[in-house]
Amino acid sequence: MLAQDYPAIEYIVVDGGSTDGSVEIIRRYADRLAWWVSEPDGGQTDAIDKGFRRATGDAVGWLNSDDLLPPNAVSEAVAALEADPSLGFVYRDCECIDAEGRHAADYPTRQHDATSLLLEANPIAQPTVLMRRAALEAVGGLDTRLHYLMDFDLWLRIAARTPIQHVPGIGAKFRLHADSKTIAKSAEFWVEAIAHLEDDQDLSAAVGAPVLAEGIRRLHVRAALDHFHAGDLDRFGSHFASALQGDSPPWGERGALADNLLFGVVRPQYEVLPDAEAASRLRRLVSALAPVDRETAGRLAQVAAFWSAQRGLDTDAAWFGARAVRFAPGTGTNRGLVKATGLGALRSARDRAKQWGRR
Repeated sequence: MLAQDYPAIEYIVVDGGSTDGSVEIIRRYADRLAWWVSEPDGGQTDAIDKGFRRATGDAVGWLNSDDLLPPNAVSEAVAALEADPSLGFVYRDCECIDAEGRHAADYPTRQHDATSLLLEANPIAQPTVLMRRAALEAVGGLDTRLHYLMDFDLWLRIAARTPIQHVPGIGAKFRLHADSKTIAKSAEFWVEAIAHLEDDQDLSAAVGAPVLAEGIRRLHVRAALDHFHAGDLDRFGSHFASALQGDSPPWGERGALADNLLFGVVRPQYEVLPDAEAASRLRRLVSALAPVDRETAGRLAQVAAFWSAQRGLDTDAAWFGARAVRFAPGTGTNRGLVKATGLGALRSARDRAKQWGRR
């Protein structure tokens, strides 16, 4: 952070009373800090808010202790804010790194407004954001009642009032590891967001009640998937049933819902699973979905059959094809599905015959 090439930065460090040696490190750099404190606080959101109250600059942002900024991050963000005085904040693409600092995944984004932020469930990487101080103050700052989605809530409230801008290029490195809140408490993010947004009358007025309702249904799907990955099938079923409340399923129809479920299994938490493991999880998800909503289970089985066939997972393609026809009978008329699963079954039978022949 101290390597930034922008000359007028006010560095503020807020530590929650750590006993792990953090204070000794802070003291070594105290002459370069505008202010620092180490004391018990009310959690992460309270600590960030405490820093904002001490800051005096026209633009503000925060960086968690695990994350990194490239040397030009602040100067390029400031330049974008200065180029358009109407902007509430700017944000950039991000690189995810592992605990050792190695590249783990890309985190690209695009231009958004309040509606797309809601429907895509916080597609902005927090450490890349630089806000205009006036925009932060206009919405009342961070909501210190929130512990997980305080950034998502803040982006929504600012974007509902002012334009925001995506600035291409890597603006931060976001660290992922087993103990980070993003990984360890993933489902709790969505649970908190759902409870908070259900009562957000200002956002409902800004984006419209139908859009807010759709956003909440999609958050239920995300919560359901995270509970599924954690092995909590009761909470998975509860959130998925809530996602189906309304005149139409999330994403408008079950085919699009199935596509998003497939993606959520194949690429959980910024990683890409090996094909065989992803197919195994997809089997478990289809089985878990069937008691909740057979038609969605059938649609997911259909897209999983194609996905498996494309990767040469013939046994899996046949398994998914059979469930697609059983749970959503209309898929049985799809020639592509019949071809994919038929070939899968044929190849599987041939392979089993070869194995028996070698015995």
